[in-house]
Amino acid sequence: MNNYNKKYQIIESYGLFLMDIICITVSYGLAYLLRFHGVQSPLGEREIAQIYLPFLLICMLNNFFTNEYKHFFQRGYYYELIRVVRYNVILFLVTSAYIYAFRLELDFSRLLLGYFVVINTIVTYLVRIAFKSYMRHYYSKSRSSDKVMIVTSEAEAEHVMQQIGKDAAWSYEVGAIALIDADHVGETIHGIPVVAKDENVIDVARQSAVDVVLLYCPHMNTRELELLVQSFLAMGVVCHNCVEQFGFEIPCRSVGKFAGMPVMTYVMTEMDYRRMMIKR
Repeated sequence: MNNYNKKYQIIESYGLFLMDIICITVSYGLAYLLRFHGVQSPLGEREIAQIYLPFLLICMLNNFFTNEYKHFFQRGYYYELIRVVRYNVILFLVTSAYIYAFRLELDFSRLLLGYFVVINTIVTYLVRIAFKSYMRHYYSKSRSSDKVMIVTSEAEAEHVMQQIGKDAAWSYEVGAIALIDADHVGETIHGIPVVAKDENVIDVARQSAVDVVLLYCPHMNTRELELLVQSFLAMGVVCHNCVEQFGFEIPCRSVGKFAGMPVMTYVMTEMDYRRMMIKR
C-alpha cells in the first residue's frame, strides 16, 4: 500500500473509530443523567467503569471482526442507519451477556443500558451523517484535499466525468481537465474547466496546484503515455492510469480503483519535500 492510499485509510478507520468512542462517552453520560435525574445514584465510579470500559472494547472488536467502516462514504442514509442499528444491537447483546456472566445485574441498572442503546443509536447515526457530509462538501474543497487533473480525450471526457460524478469521494477535488486530441481550452465539461491540450499539459500542470493525475487515454500510443507518466512523476504527482494500457517500464506501485474505474497507480519511490513545497 502506498502512502497516498494509507493516509486516507488512516483518516477513515481511526477517525471513525475515535468518533464512535466519543459517541459512546456522550451517550453513556446522557443515559446516566436521564436514568438518575433527581434521585440518588447507587452506582459508584467502579460500577460505572465496569460497563463503560467493556463498551469501548466491544466497539473495537466489532470494528475488527465486522469491518464496520468499509465503504463508509459510499453508503446511503438508509444503509447507514441499518449499520448503526446493527452495531448498537451487538453492543446491547454482548454487554447484557457480560453483565449476566459476571453477575453485575444487582449493581447495574438495565434501564440505564436501554437508555444508552437508544441514545447511542441516535447520536452515532447523526454524527456519522454529519461527518460524511462535512468531508464530502467541505474537506474535499479545502486546501488539505488532493487536487486532481483529468487527462483524457475529447470522446472519453463525458464518460470519465460521469464516473467522477457517481463517486462519493471526499479526499479529492477535480479542478482541471486536459484534452489530448482537441483544443477546448477555456470551455468547461460538467462544470470543470478545460485548461490544457496535448502540447502544454505538462507546463500547465507544473504551474497549477495538482497532486493527482487521472489518465484515461485508451487510444494513446503506449510510449507517449509512458513519457507523460514519467513527466508527471518527475513533478511528484501521483498518476492513476486506466488499465487498458500496459507494457510500461515504470514500476507500478498498486492496482486498484479510482472513481470506480480500474487503474494502475504510479508514485515516486521517494518524494523530495523541497520539490513538493515548490510544486505547491
